[in-house]
Formats: sequence, structure tokens, C-alpha cells
Amino acid sequence: MVAGRRSAERLTAVSGIRLKTDATVASSRAYSLGTADARSLRLRQCEPFANVARIIEEDITMTTQSGEITDHIAELGKAARSASRELMACSTEAKNLALRESAKSLRAAMAAILAANEQDVASIQDSKPESFIDRLRLTEQRVEAMAKALEDIADLPDPVGRVLATFDRPNGLKIERVAVPLGVIGMIYESRPNVGSDASGLCLKSGNAII
Repeated sequence: MVAGRRSAERLTAVSGIRLKTDATVASSRAYSLGTADARSLRLRQCEPFANVARIIEEDITMTTQSGEITDHIAELGKAARSASRELMACSTEAKNLALRESAKSLRAAMAAILAANEQDVASIQDSKPESFIDRLRLTEQRVEAMAKALEDIADLPDPVGRVLATFDRPNGLKIERVAVPLGVIGMIYESRPNVGSDASGLCLKSGNAII
């Protein structure tokens, strides 16, 4: 388990909570961008964001039994694959709105996020070097930077549909190379909570699901 579990759980709860398997972004102890009330944000124009409104209140209990972990990862993969197909069709407006609302949620729950992070830091205080602990530690300034980064991502041009190259064939056929989402992106990292937020934001902007 990656150090920073409590921070990750709190951040997930803030910006999407533990989502059902058909949610926008499938995440295991990581970060799921979204909003707590998709209907009020008029996000039902894109089905994955509407699914964010369906929240699982109970915690996900992970064990050391390989069978249960394998099943859990398989379910995450199926959820991400399903969500990725719908994310490809989401409008730029819907994606930007989700990013900006997630930034608001981070700021609104800053106290809870910092409290969870303090527990993470305390749990490794005597077992990790200071450089590792510093990467894990969150402050008000760092959480604010995470929220600002999501807003910055929302302000970026939508990469989906961008024409990368055009070729005219002798027979008159015109061929275009167009940027499209990859589909599902898997990410492994440790210790730095802002990475989860940044990566989720970038994947959402580019129409990809992330595990």
C-alpha cells in the first residue's frame, strides 16, 4: 500500500468519493475527479459525470489475499474501460466544469484533508527519511496549489480533436491525423499526494479514465 492512504481516501471523498464501478474515473486508494452532486452542476449532458452522483458510502476493505485483490483490480479495469468510452464523447464544457468544481471541493475540505495527511505523516515519521516525509506532507499552500492546478488544466485548450497533421494524396484523398483519447491509463506512484490530483485532472481533460 502506498504511503499516504488516508490522504488519498480523504481527497477521493472530497472530489468524487468512492465511486461505483461505472463511475467517471476508477481509482484504488487514489483520486477520482468528479462532483458530489452532478445533477445540480448540469453534468448529465455527459453520462460519466452523472454517474459521479452515485456515491458509495462504505469503505473499500483491501486484504492481503491475492484473490480478493485480483478481483478488485479486475473490477476497476472493467469500470475504467466502460467509463473511457463515454469520456471520449464528453464536451469540453462538461470536463472543464468538473475540473473547476473539484478545485472548489479541495478548498472546501482543506481542514479534513490536512487532518488525514497528518495521520499519514505520523505513521511513517520514524521509518522514512525526511525527504520522503516532506513529499508526503500537505500544507494549506500545497492543497491550494493542487486546486489551482486543476483550474489551470481547465483553462488549457482541449487536446481532443486537435488536428496534428494533414496529408493530401495524389488521388485527391485528404487524410488527417487527429488527437484522440488513449482510453484507460494506469498510474503507479508514491508519497506525493498532488501527483494524484494532477494526473487525474490531466486524464480527465484529455478524455481518459485513470486507475
